[in-house]
Amino acid sequence: FFNFEENLRFSLLNSIILSRIKLSNSFSANKGSLPWPVSKGLVISKFGKQKHPVLAGVNIENNGIEIATESQGVCRSIFDGNVSSILTMPNGTKVVMIRHGEYISVYSNLGDVFVEKGQKVETKENIGIVYTSHKEGTTVIDFQLWKSSQKLNPQLWLMKK
Repeated sequence: FFNFEENLRFSLLNSIILSRIKLSNSFSANKGSLPWPVSKGLVISKFGKQKHPVLAGVNIENNGIEIATESQGVCRSIFDGNVSSILTMPNGTKVVMIRHGEYISVYSNLGDVFVEKGQKVETKENIGIVYTSHKEGTTVIDFQLWKSSQKLNPQLWLMKK
């Protein structure tokens, strides 16, 4: 027999699990129609294994896609979720991870971030500014999508441009 505290804990845990399942199903139902993480952009590096553009015989593995955008381009969430992590890379750029149930969207190479860990975000909510490399003159976001520990091809999930 459960006592009151155990019943309450079980009920809360059950609610959390059900809300994650509900959110995941809703996320997966939108495959192919999710908004892009930037309003203007062009994929310049695709998902998966590819030949190195300069070094013959060398392959590179891309866990996501790279999207070139305009200088000061705003990055936004592709779906409702919770900010699960914000990291600062050795070069000073930031990474924002947003959990959508079982799915996680990852936005790398941000110069500024507008959200905080634990914050709820909505679809198309601005989460930061994509970093512009003054050395290269490029503004590129590295966008990844994961289901648990499985990397997914983000292009299959985003709406066609």
